[in-house]
Amino acid sequence: MSRETFLAAVRKAKVPEKPMPDLASLPKQRFDDPLATFQSVLEFVGGRFERVASVDEIRGRMTGHGIVLDHTANGGKIETQTDPSQVNPHENKGIDLLIFNGVVAVAESAAIWVTEKQVKDPASLFLAQHMAIAIREEDLVHNLHEAYEKLATQPVPRFGVFISGPSKTADIEQCLVIGAHGARSLTIFLVG
Repeated sequence: MSRETFLAAVRKAKVPEKPMPDLASLPKQRFDDPLATFQSVLEFVGGRFERVASVDEIRGRMTGHGIVLDHTANGGKIETQTDPSQVNPHENKGIDLLIFNGVVAVAESAAIWVTEKQVKDPASLFLAQHMAIAIREEDLVHNLHEAYEKLATQPVPRFGVFISGPSKTADIEQCLVIGAHGARSLTIFLVG
């Protein structure tokens, strides 16, 4: 069968259209203890969870690293709001530890939402050897539906990503490798 014959057959085979389901009516995952669920899922995906009184305590616990890029200074506000397209990621090579604040934490997946407002150079998320993310309990939601509802009230960022656990892969010889494509460790600190 030629390519044109195949594509013509695909075009003829129309699937009947169905309306999208009403997402508001679908049940959403909820947990009796979302913080315990978050911690359990985070540890399952290779991350660590710790409670701290302040961001300063995070800095004290994450000693022993060489180059540290800390975006939690000044209450998490980055002094220079640089256009990410103007940042040279090569300037941040060799980062041992990246510390920053998360925006929303999702219990069902232990995912943390991060934008360029928390990390000036998004490439550093993939270049750092270790990451420490500070979250507050009031920023914890049960599921992604709630996360998107919470994020809908904020301006749309140029860059945003959900991070869950350290980098990992298990597709090579069925062996789990931590730190395959990015950070070798991720510690989530609950502040307060």
